[in-house]
Amino acid sequence: MKKILAIIGFILIVCSCFIYIFTKSGDYILALILSVLIGTLVLVMVYTISVLKNASISNYYERVMIYLFIIAFIFVIILTTGLGMTWIPSYFNSVYLLLGSMMVAAIGFYLNNRLERDRESRKVKRIIYVVNDTIKTNQNHAENLLSNGWESKKTDTLNNGFWPIFMGNIIDFDIDPQLVRDLIEIKELTYNINEQIKGRNEYLRTLYVSITPEIDLFEGYEDTNQLKRLELLNNDLSTEVEKLIHDSKLYLDKYKEFMDIN
Repeated sequence: MKKILAIIGFILIVCSCFIYIFTKSGDYILALILSVLIGTLVLVMVYTISVLKNASISNYYERVMIYLFIIAFIFVIILTTGLGMTWIPSYFNSVYLLLGSMMVAAIGFYLNNRLERDRESRKVKRIIYVVNDTIKTNQNHAENLLSNGWESKKTDTLNNGFWPIFMGNIIDFDIDPQLVRDLIEIKELTYNINEQIKGRNEYLRTLYVSITPEIDLFEGYEDTNQLKRLELLNNDLSTEVEKLIHDSKLYLDKYKEFMDIN
């Protein structure tokens, strides 16, 4: 509906300007060009004002700068034509300085913001690549834990060394909030699994203190409460590890296209 109204408004502005300019100049080609420029100018100004009223203007910053440049450029053409046809008094020559400054400022702001955004994008990509590699490594390690079964020996913890670095930089970068939410869930799950693995390893250490090294753990504690507790720890870990594998696969599949594009 908005597009239809915009088209109708554009046509009305062009037609009215064409009639007025043609009446003044008698040149229909000049009248057509200027009327189209004026119609475009009005549309661009209306759209720019609507964007400036938007709460999340940062998403449209570069577009606004382009539109401001277009507005100034169209004004320059109209002003040049008007002065040349003596439709506009000569003291409007000073407006050229204002329009020129406006065009230079708009291009400068646009390029500066574009360069800053490109630098930040490269930083974000480097961080996400390392995070994804960490998640993939932990996923493979978790799959190996399940496939090998929980033997009566200590287990290595998952890799969580990069998570503090990621969490320390996450506020400074413009990252999709949903991606951040998914990563935080995986991070919390990874930390939880590591705490359980450490607790299991410590419990195994206390069990081996009470038996000689040559005796198998399951033989030394057969049908005892100690062994039942170990089985509970193993079951709890299996549940958490399965969830980590599932969430990691979902995350890597979900953002694979995002990483390929960016």
